[in-house]
Amino acid sequence: MGTLTEQTRAIVQLYFEQVKAGEAGEALAALLAPEMVWDIPHNSLVIPWSGPARRREQVADFITQHRRRATPQRFAVKQVLAEGCHAIATGELETRLNANDELMRVDFAFHFTVLAGQITQIKVYESTYPVPEQATVPRRMLGRSVH
Repeated sequence: MGTLTEQTRAIVQLYFEQVKAGEAGEALAALLAPEMVWDIPHNSLVIPWSGPARRREQVADFITQHRRRATPQRFAVKQVLAEGCHAIATGELETRLNANDELMRVDFAFHFTVLAGQITQIKVYESTYPVPEQATVPRRMLGRSVH
């Protein structure tokens, strides 16, 4: 399958293809190590389906929960940079929150670690300043536009 760097890039690209397709089943699980580190550093009291996870089932659950609470509008991976077992992917996403119909725009960077053909770590960095406010308070209650 090529060099370690090429393998890492290919697995990361497959991960994004599965997530973009709304897949949280066996195909996605096969890319994830059974015991792994997943972290989106949100306040889990405000966004209860976010936060750290340690097993692939928890990652799949996050994706499922997110799909129940929000409708993806756009998901664009701009670049995947890989070296050895590490990869950084940058991009943008737009999600419409089902509870209040807010459109949430987020720039992101994902740091992946891939070992023995499976993802062992995903650390997500997002421009999330508006996320907690938008996820919990409808715009009409804020009296202003939030982006």
